[in-house]
Amino acid sequence: MTGPEHYTTAEDLLTQAAKRPAGSEASRYFAAAAQAHATPALAAATAISGQIRTTYSPRGYVTGMRGDEARAWDAVAGEES
Repeated sequence: MTGPEHYTTAEDLLTQAAKRPAGSEASRYFAAAAQAHATPALAAATAISGQIRTTYSPRGYVTGMRGDEARAWDAVAGEES
């Protein structure tokens, strides 16, 4: 899985956790599974953010990620303006 795929999976699992009764076994399961995907997503984002090459995003910010990586992260974690 790529970093953006881990990020999207973590979001989906958190949505599932929120649909369960608070504190229930199912809610805790989905929250733990989300954390298991959020950790490598954070590691991937951290690892590529230090790259020297910069790219201008259509949303107006500069990132240290390569263009294809920036677009993948922007697709899953970017905010619409």
